Amino acid sequence: MNLTPRELADYQHAAREQPASIPLPGINELRIKPIDKDDVISFLEWEPSAYADFEWRTIATYKFRDDYALDFAIWANGELCGLCFACTTPSFDAVHIDYLQGASADDHPLKGHLARVAIEVVDAYASLLGAEWVVIQNPLDGALPVYRGLGFDDIDGEGLARPVAKA
Repeated sequence: MNLTPRELADYQHAAREQPASIPLPGINELRIKPIDKDDVISFLEWEPSAYADFEWRTIATYKFRDDYALDFAIWANGELCGLCFACTTPSFDAVHIDYLQGASADDHPLKGHLARVAIEVVDAYASLLGAEWVVIQNPLDGALPVYRGLGFDDIDGEGLARPVAKA
């Protein structure tokens, strides 16, 4: 696949707009945007997670190494609720979610909905690129029930994956 920088930016923007149609009770404002320094600063204010705290200062720079990488911060009602980084396989048959982390606060606005919102963004991006699969790369054991509830299963040759929803 050979997209111009403008086409790629348009795809990434369109994917980040996808969750606007998801009904989310109590959410007045949902904003999904590329990760920037303000998002990393907000992340540093989170309490340590019970699962894993990824090094977002470093991860946020990965997007400069891979033109087709997709990174985004998920804000709801003015609060940073999650961060996600995904990239394509060289053959573009799958988009892998390499990192997805939610805020450690038990009362953040997207508690229980964050994975669904993030996966909608990645799924939309994968569909625009013509990929067949969305894959969760090295999922944490505690998150497996959430991913399985969102349609992910163990797929030979892919790992924990689900087919891309075609538009």
